Amino acid sequence: MSFCDIKRTIDKNWCVVEEKFDINKVRHYESVFALGTGYMTTRASFEEGFEDDEQNMEYDRIPGNVSLEVIPSKKSKWGTFIQLVQGRHPFWRVGIVNLPYYLGLVIYVDGEKLDMEKSRISGYCRWLDMKTATLYRVFTWETRNGKKLELMFKRFMDPEQKFVCVQQVLIKMISGNADIEVKSYIDNDVRTNGFDKYKSRCVSYAGNNIIYSDITTNLGGRVVTTSKMINTRTDDFTIEKEDRRIYSTSCFRLNENEEAGIVKISAVTADVYFKKEMLIDKGIELVNANIGTDVEKLHIAHKNYWAKKWEASDIIIEANDSEGYNSQLAIRQSIYHLLRARSGDYRALNCAKGTTSEAYLGSVCWDMEIFFQPFYIYTQPELAKMAPMYRYHILDGARRSAASMNYKGARYPWQTDFKGDEVCPMFEYADHEIHITADVVVGIWHYFLNTNDKDYLYNYGLEIIIETARYWTDRVDKIESRPGYQILGVMGPDEYKPITNNNAYTNFVARFNLELVEKVVNMIKADAPEIYEKVCKKISFSEDEIKTFNEIARGLSIPMDKERNIVWQCDDFDTAYATIDIEGLWKDKDQLFGKFTTQE
Repeated sequence: MSFCDIKRTIDKNWCVVEEKFDINKVRHYESVFALGTGYMTTRASFEEGFEDDEQNMEYDRIPGNVSLEVIPSKKSKWGTFIQLVQGRHPFWRVGIVNLPYYLGLVIYVDGEKLDMEKSRISGYCRWLDMKTATLYRVFTWETRNGKKLELMFKRFMDPEQKFVCVQQVLIKMISGNADIEVKSYIDNDVRTNGFDKYKSRCVSYAGNNIIYSDITTNLGGRVVTTSKMINTRTDDFTIEKEDRRIYSTSCFRLNENEEAGIVKISAVTADVYFKKEMLIDKGIELVNANIGTDVEKLHIAHKNYWAKKWEASDIIIEANDSEGYNSQLAIRQSIYHLLRARSGDYRALNCAKGTTSEAYLGSVCWDMEIFFQPFYIYTQPELAKMAPMYRYHILDGARRSAASMNYKGARYPWQTDFKGDEVCPMFEYADHEIHITADVVVGIWHYFLNTNDKDYLYNYGLEIIIETARYWTDRVDKIESRPGYQILGVMGPDEYKPITNNNAYTNFVARFNLELVEKVVNMIKADAPEIYEKVCKKISFSEDEIKTFNEIARGLSIPMDKERNIVWQCDDFDTAYATIDIEGLWKDKDQLFGKFTTQE
């Protein structure tokens, strides 16, 4: 298939297309075009990179106003993340680690380096085919001495292989003859939120044109990144090693109308999934297994996997869109990233950024239950189970969180690492956005109602529902001047109202949590009494507690204006807040409103 024919396969309802290169949008498309297997995500960085774009920039990312934060950045942002590979940061506690960059493929023609920002490029087009989860790039490059070449880049990551990326480059000489040099490399000189999370690192050569990086995080996790490049024009390669980067270089001559094919296979092996002492051997095994298979055959297997996922998940939209907007493409883009980011490992869930960035530390928030879970529940129930299983896996962390504040039961942290500990460094959110605890229960019940997974509810869910209800009995307060129970000093989903009393959403889901105990207890007592007795014994539960749960639930205050049938967001919402002169303060709409006022 010619390069022009490949471009004709673009389906505007399935493909996100970048029709013109813009250096200012590189980081944006690195996220939008990201590939992943659920276990590992890699940002869509350009293989050849850019000048003056080192990825080892260090800076202090100080926790602060997240709405106004400007993170120092270069032209691009390399990123490969495995959710379970985590490290410590001096300001942001524990979070995912930016792993070594393995996409490197630098191309020289008669000594001139390909650089999308500086080279003479025409016919540029890059697109993510979401139907097949494949990233393509095609263009024509005219060198300074008048040589002209057509290039096509293709990249995919088969979810069934979990930790392998396949890259293919096709080069065709359109006019003239030229000496071509292709340098494949791995680079571990990268940073996570401006900080080097590696305790040790090295790069090395394993023979047979296999290069690798071997790093240990500052929490002791070991990760090996292995790559091998093959070339249809020559079997000769040279190896060049720097302190934190290693190259495998191939040189060949290309005459007019001749073509060359480059294939690079990379594998990332971590000790959270493989034996620590076998990581290099396992990486070599994965690379060799794929490098010996035709790329098209690998791609067919990959496409078949995605066809099955889309068959269960696709949403068809017929819309009268305004010019320049495509509703069908938009919904598929959301579905694609949800499918790309979720694995069958309950320990490794997608963060609010879909694991395309370290901005949210790879931590799990309430987004999991409230925003992500409905999609998985209705389309991928086997993946939907991972969220409630994760919450059970970190239940001890929720118990530690409650105990640290002198509460009973289980209080889920606002942002959790893979062990269930709080990683949000800002007290405004970590101490006050307590609706997360009831959100977990909402997610569990939503999952059960649509899957009828009694095994989960009985053996795992009941324990969470009771322990979280116990937390609410300690967290509520009574005020002499008001009847019932109050939940004071909280932040609801509206984070621009930082500390409020009786947030309507928080109180409503807390009430739901408390009331659910009796319903689930009665269900399990009747259906599986032996499991019920086992859970009661494990957590010392007495049915006398149900009376307290229900009393508090009935007495929880929901702020309302009954005459107008309005539910207020929190107590005194209609009287306690000043009217802001937004137009007067917000003098430049190209900047964030927070730039012009000291309060959000």
